[in-house]
Amino acid sequence: WAPMMSREQRASPPEKPNNSAHEEVKGDFVVRKDLIDVEDPSTEAVETGTSHSIYVKNLNFATSEEQLKQSFEKVGFHPRAVRIPTKAAPIKKGSSPKGEGETKQLSMGFGFVEFPSEDEAIKAIKSLQGKLVDG
Repeated sequence: WAPMMSREQRASPPEKPNNSAHEEVKGDFVVRKDLIDVEDPSTEAVETGTSHSIYVKNLNFATSEEQLKQSFEKVGFHPRAVRIPTKAAPIKKGSSPKGEGETKQLSMGFGFVEFPSEDEAIKAIKSLQGKLVDG
């Protein structure tokens, strides 16, 4: 995908950037130094607030997010968040057409467990590798 340009825009030569004290030309780009805030607290929060999620496969379809969280808490880990994706599945109710359109949320058989640090996520993987969660 590319933006559409009129013939006048394609035919006209590109404007030369204004090289003032606040602008620096780097190849095809102009960097405006007056727009850059070096001590932007929002970028710092992104770097320090990173999360580390692990993928848990082969879950029982009846396993809930709370059960998965409790299985990690039993061995001493405190996950930040637990998510088990679900999908809408149609419910079959005999052969009557009235049952059409009804759905039920079913687990997809896997989940994600988020930890506050990479070290805690690695320790959780090592301690629960190969263990049954909700056999």
